[in-house]
Amino acid sequence: MNNFLLSWFHPRTLGVFSFLGILGYAATVQASFSVCAVGRVTTVDSGRTIPNGANAGDTEDYWASADSSINVGAPGIYITYTYEDGQAGGGGGGFADSNGCFLVTDDATKVNEVRIYSMTDAGNTVRVHDSPFSFVQTPGNLWYYSFINQNHKNNQTYTYIVGTGDAKWTPLFVGSFVSEAFDSHVVGKSIHIGINGSCPNSNMSAHYPTGAASPNRSNGQITSGNHFLVMNNCTGTSRARHKFHISHEMGHALLALFYGSAAGAVNGDEPNTGNTTNDSDPTRAPNAAVCVADPGYSIDSKEWNSVTFREGYAHWAAASVWSDRNDPGVAGAAGSGQEGSFTWFQLPEDLERYGQGSGILAGGRLENICCTSGCTTSWDSAGTNGDWLRFLWDFYTDTACSIDPSQISLLNIYRSTRLNGGLTLGNYYKKSRAAMAQLNSDSCIQSRWDVWAAWNGVDNDI
Repeated sequence: MNNFLLSWFHPRTLGVFSFLGILGYAATVQASFSVCAVGRVTTVDSGRTIPNGANAGDTEDYWASADSSINVGAPGIYITYTYEDGQAGGGGGGFADSNGCFLVTDDATKVNEVRIYSMTDAGNTVRVHDSPFSFVQTPGNLWYYSFINQNHKNNQTYTYIVGTGDAKWTPLFVGSFVSEAFDSHVVGKSIHIGINGSCPNSNMSAHYPTGAASPNRSNGQITSGNHFLVMNNCTGTSRARHKFHISHEMGHALLALFYGSAAGAVNGDEPNTGNTTNDSDPTRAPNAAVCVADPGYSIDSKEWNSVTFREGYAHWAAASVWSDRNDPGVAGAAGSGQEGSFTWFQLPEDLERYGQGSGILAGGRLENICCTSGCTTSWDSAGTNGDWLRFLWDFYTDTACSIDPSQISLLNIYRSTRLNGGLTLGNYYKKSRAAMAQLNSDSCIQSRWDVWAAWNGVDNDI
């Protein structure tokens, strides 16, 4: 009898599957395999080379060829794996590992659907969706790619490419890359990126109103670990394709969330940062016409240092992600300090010199371009966003002292500047200098701060 049973179940006779089928049972064959995601990114502002000066030809270090479309990793992306026959079960779902892969152990006889959602969790959760000003935590309002009729085999890896030809997925992969770069110090937060297809006048923002009428917007929930930012996806001018714009707004979010995690932090934007009329204020004359941008505000326009502190910090956060602080750049010994590039509205900026690399004089753009004579009053409490970007980069990459400034150094100075309070339209440099000295008793660090502040012309507080 035993020999009969062995023969009956032998795969070359009736076989175990057919036998169980006769008895009315479905067989289960367990298989373990990996379902992985790769992002396809196409930008419009990558790889722009600096046109002037000792660092001409240099560009950012990462994703420089992304304008021609590249595949990028998808660490922590959300993947679900379910049966298509309506039966309960399937591999379930969850966040992928650091390689963008989700390990499944399940029934290999089933036909499955794989869904890959516009959400990642690699240090911080980044969600990209079409619901402006929404803080929904579940995948319910996210986009997803659906791959149906999937048959997976044991010990195999199945890779799916998502985002091809679709601009609204670029913010997910860019945002995740930026988040990962800061996850040693900003972790466990939720950043919600709303893609706006209605094309309003504003391009994109991390500074939406936070008053009583809109308590959930932008910086209105930073003390609870939530932040919202929005960007447009308009035909022909999609800001969702701008790697550096996305990174800049992510910089605002990460800085605000780092501040918001401290005792004593309050919800809302940095105080007194809404006035961008310094360069057109007749009481602050003389102003060179070349420094009044069209339509009046840009990376080069003369602004109150409340604005240039905030925007310069977001620029620095973005620049620090895409340019390696230890990379000397193509200029090598011809350049000074750590070289790098930052692109804004598709125009490359040298992280060492104003004027897209041409400016070599102390005082930065503010003191050399915005006003050239009789400027004492005009300079007071003023700056440009670009000068602050270069000042923060110079300090961040300085190696003259026994302890180098680091990412956490800049984050702590930003946070303490806000926590210490008393911030006005024009005293952000003094307040940030005091915060730096409070955090760094080392005289060398303090002197290097002063050197770079003077060189870049940001130390004009009254």
